[in-house]
Amino acid sequence: MRRRFEEIFELAKTAAQWNLDADEGYEKFRFFALEQGIKEENLAYYLNAYQAAGESGLKALTYKKPMPEEVRIAATWKMNEYFAARLPQNRHAGKLWFRVVAKDNRITAAERRPYFKDHSRTTTSEFFQVRYTDYDGKWHLYWKRASGKWCPMLRMGLLATIRVFKKTAVTELTLLPPHTEPRTGPMFPTAKSI
Repeated sequence: MRRRFEEIFELAKTAAQWNLDADEGYEKFRFFALEQGIKEENLAYYLNAYQAAGESGLKALTYKKPMPEEVRIAATWKMNEYFAARLPQNRHAGKLWFRVVAKDNRITAAERRPYFKDHSRTTTSEFFQVRYTDYDGKWHLYWKRASGKWCPMLRMGLLATIRVFKKTAVTELTLLPPHTEPRTGPMFPTAKSI
């Protein structure tokens, strides 16, 4: 049985009240999933999207309306410019490059590099995806699991990623269309605080 958006929203909202890092919270989460007849993985997927951006994050999971042309052009241009500035200028020049592909409301970034064991071959790995929801003008950041499924990146995880990769992580601030004011606060770092 396919669930309506309102039902999924209420499930995620209810699951968000438990601390899944504690045994008691995780047990409540598991029992709730069983009681509602939903797989734990699916409930966790909805919960991550809800925790990342609330109702907008849940809608972004299935939203497919193409982004406005001016937003797509500005975002892909900015991402291409960002990656071009980070290409190596050493012995690896010309062997490593990035690809940015826009489709519907999604922009996917991939890295192409020589294969580890055989440098005559190359391998391409998609490493993040941003999705634009035009009804609220928000960007949603996703990472790719080993299974190939895209999962919402939680703000806390994004901040940790920025600290680890400092100059190679893509933040929401770099993707904002020119007419949008960046949000700030503890969950939305400014460029100065990174």
